[in-house]
Amino acid sequence: MKTLVNAIEPINDSDSLKVWLSIDSKQLEATFSRKIDNFGQHQLQIITYDKEFGETFKFNQQIIGSVMKLVKQVYGGEGVELPANVGDFGTPESALERIKPFKGEKIVSNR
Repeated sequence: MKTLVNAIEPINDSDSLKVWLSIDSKQLEATFSRKIDNFGQHQLQIITYDKEFGETFKFNQQIIGSVMKLVKQVYGGEGVELPANVGDFGTPESALERIKPFKGEKIVSNR
């Protein structure tokens, strides 16, 4: 099922973004937040997403990565073209079907 990011908008008075997605005809909403931490003389940008987004896409890590890339672009002041196709949503069963079996050598222990 095609997954699209339809809109990304800032949330007033916070360093957070609201992201609207669709999986076929189902509409979803997720919140991404940014925190800046200092690490020595460097600043680190930490972006997190809400629990529901993580649960929805836990078997679709490529979608999480694609959405995160768009969010980073928005935080960086870059323009993004929306709607953006961020991947195909699969079920946990279809994700497990794609896992290739390990065909390694047998390990023998001489204990």
